[in-house]
Amino acid sequence: MLSGIFKTEFVRHSFFLFLGSSIALLLSLALYPVFSRMYSPEQFGVFGLFTSITGIVSLLASGVYEQAILLPKNDTHARSLALLAMMCTVVISLVVFFISLFFRNVIAQKFFNTPEISSFLLWVPVSVILGNIYAIFISYSNRNKYFSFISQCSINQGIGVNISKLLFGLFNYTNYGLILGRLIGQLTSAIQLVCQVLRKVRITAGEIPVAWNNIKEVAVRYKNFPVFSMPLQLINAISTTLPIFVLSKFFTVHDAGQYSLAAGVLLTPVQLLTGSVSKVLNQSIVERVNQQAPIKEELFKWLRILMPVTAVLFILFFFVSRPVFVLLFGIEWQEAGSISGILLPWVFLVLFTFPISFIPDIFFKQRKALIIDIVYLIVRMVSLGIGVYYKDVILAIILFVISGCIVLTYNFVWYLSLLKNYGKNIKPVSKSAESFK
Repeated sequence: MLSGIFKTEFVRHSFFLFLGSSIALLLSLALYPVFSRMYSPEQFGVFGLFTSITGIVSLLASGVYEQAILLPKNDTHARSLALLAMMCTVVISLVVFFISLFFRNVIAQKFFNTPEISSFLLWVPVSVILGNIYAIFISYSNRNKYFSFISQCSINQGIGVNISKLLFGLFNYTNYGLILGRLIGQLTSAIQLVCQVLRKVRITAGEIPVAWNNIKEVAVRYKNFPVFSMPLQLINAISTTLPIFVLSKFFTVHDAGQYSLAAGVLLTPVQLLTGSVSKVLNQSIVERVNQQAPIKEELFKWLRILMPVTAVLFILFFFVSRPVFVLLFGIEWQEAGSISGILLPWVFLVLFTFPISFIPDIFFKQRKALIIDIVYLIVRMVSLGIGVYYKDVILAIILFVISGCIVLTYNFVWYLSLLKNYGKNIKPVSKSAESFK
């Protein structure tokens, strides 16, 4: 059974992307113990707040039109979507820049209760533009199966981010190092990916006006993405980063930093792995749905094999999380070790739910997904609110995790049911079309 799974195009491409991502991951994990001794929990807290803000603004800026790039059969429409997403990103980023220019001190003090973030708010639009350009070209590369480009750029970004953070730390620019390191990594990887794709595609001057003229058409045709998918993902992003905002606002930036390191150590490998799998799986499923071809059992075999093995590893880590964090990162981070043990069940479900979270988009179930995420956000706000009321950081995080586990379990079952229902409703195809590629 295993040999059959590894012969599939899906697994080969996933492994290829994972190989590139894992190099960046290993570098990040290897340097985490160094960074934890260079940078304080407060500086990690400011960095976590900055990345949370930029993540939310990025979704607002592009309207997530870049996620529709996989769908058109016509490549001209895909390029129009890329152009549309870039245009929206630039416009919204300029608006955010001017708001930050005049009101950054008020925003930092009143909204986040973190004056240290004030000087970095001007860099939010820069991070948004670089991050969205990268995401747009990643989607276009995924559409065209340029998986080697994606893999190379993952390595480039990991090297750029981590080496920059290390150099800033060594030269004692710790107040700026984490955020500037992120910006440098975004810049280098975006430049590399854009150059590689443009060299490969060789877009002529005459094709640009054609793509521009189609912008209105694709904006209307794929309006479900900004209307439903963007609010859904925005709510999900706010929901995921809610602890950073709540801890910095109602507790201390130190607590936010402890949570930020714990979540970063656990979620970094998970996001790299799931991102690699999701890119290939998304492209494969969209392609087969467009062809009205079946999606066979290989996906379910993959889940049945990996879930039990991963569960055992997570359970073992739960019992040693606190001493492992103290050993790796220093006694200053023992709270992060306790928090990481609490987060493990939620992270486990993220690992298996995120790679297939695009499925509602394919079957135009964004409305239901949006309702679920609205409920999810409300439940999480209530959970954290209870912790704030009792002035107990750990209680807030425990309730946050419990609510996350309940909703993610429901989503996971729902996503798989959509695939199964699709399989029941399609017409039989020839034997040659049945294998899951």
